[in-house]
Amino acid sequence: AEEPLLRAILLESTILPYFADTLRQARKVPVFDTITLADYICMSRTDNPRFGAAFGKEDAFHRWQGLDKAAMPAIGILRIDYDYPPAPGDIDHPGSYAYDVFYRVVPGLTFAMCQSGKMTPEVEERFIGKVKELDALGVSGITGDCGFMMFFQALARKHTKKPVFMSALCQLPAVTCGYHHDEQIAIFTANGTPPRNSAQFSRNSAQLFDRVS
Repeated sequence: AEEPLLRAILLESTILPYFADTLRQARKVPVFDTITLADYICMSRTDNPRFGAAFGKEDAFHRWQGLDKAAMPAIGILRIDYDYPPAPGDIDHPGSYAYDVFYRVVPGLTFAMCQSGKMTPEVEERFIGKVKELDALGVSGITGDCGFMMFFQALARKHTKKPVFMSALCQLPAVTCGYHHDEQIAIFTANGTPPRNSAQFSRNSAQLFDRVS
């Protein structure tokens, strides 16, 4: 059905970016997801070939035109302890990015834990360790392969000075400021409505939801 006030779409689930281009073509509105957020962070650390420090240099040209991943900043991705064959467009498929990504599985971290927002002490210790590992690799930012990792946004932030964006929802404030309060932004999830009533989730994202209420 047509939504005359729909101005943008945000795909909260990390498995939905595969469908982003289809939505862009069908609805003719901006579509944001975890990949666009990772691109945003990565590009903020990359020389612009049109001006700036590397203007006119051959290496800068090839960095963009040849998509030399090794010359680009990298993103770190925390993974739940689950193995599956990801398709291009999925956050866990390296081909979804024009730059290198470093994956670190958190042993024992399940989808159910992420959904509940609670880790066992052992898993939490491993989670912190993997954040530190990615930080030590020099990544430009750290994200996760499950949108419910938004529960652990504050925890990850405590252990790195790099940008942390555990959910595509992190870009929602930047999206909403571009539209009138009467206009609509659709949020697509893979598992129903995001748990906005959860106290822990709300501490991390209450302002995000308030902007679109």
